[in-house]
Amino acid sequence: MFLIPYICSKNENYTRFYIFLNQGKFFININLDEIDDFCNDNEIYYDKKNILEDYCYLQISNKTNLKQFYSYTENSSAECWRTFLYFENNILDINSTNPEFIQSILTNILTLL
Repeated sequence: MFLIPYICSKNENYTRFYIFLNQGKFFININLDEIDDFCNDNEIYYDKKNILEDYCYLQISNKTNLKQFYSYTENSSAECWRTFLYFENNILDINSTNPEFIQSILTNILTLL
């Protein structure tokens, strides 16, 4: 199963996503029964958990201290938060080129909101 921890904020022009990725480009591969332990060990708190097919989406709580984690621009070789902007079916990765792997994931998250 792939773990997709995310934070989402909307305004009238776009939706901003923060996705927790391994090396800034890979989903975290984890067994379903290990997700809560992973979150506890890393002090990641979530408000909502949704499982769709082989993906577990975690809507991250504001109790999670994001300053404890790397951002993609700080360290892209570790687990880190990466920012994506979503404009009406178009995605802009503000850190580099448009990664095609994320399109369907962001679309799924939008349906969960």
